[in-house]
Amino acid sequence: MVLISPKENVQNLVRASAGVITLSSTLGMESALAGKPTYALGDVSYEYHPWCTRVKNFDELEEKIRFDIQHPKSLLGLDAMNLRFAVSYLRNTIQGNIFDPNTRDTNNYDAIFAYVRDRAISARTK
Repeated sequence: MVLISPKENVQNLVRASAGVITLSSTLGMESALAGKPTYALGDVSYEYHPWCTRVKNFDELEEKIRFDIQHPKSLLGLDAMNLRFAVSYLRNTIQGNIFDPNTRDTNNYDAIFAYVRDRAISARTK
């Protein structure tokens, strides 16, 4: 284990790493977008990125790392993969403003719920 200064450049660390293990950090998203194997031990919003693997415990983490070492992924098409991920992420995000609590929330949550419910039902019946 290595303790790294908080002043260290994160992009340089990711670039030089073989992969990233995180609990729930946005560094994991940066790592996945950079095409580095990323292992998330917690719930993260980017766990559906192809370079991110959600693990439940340290035994599973070891198993996934061994598998990835034996079956390395190709970086070909990473830009297109990242674009698809970003568009999908954006399409499934509810607009809002977390910086100004006085902003009037104009989201129609009943319509959003109905849309998500209908898509889930549709996906199950395919």
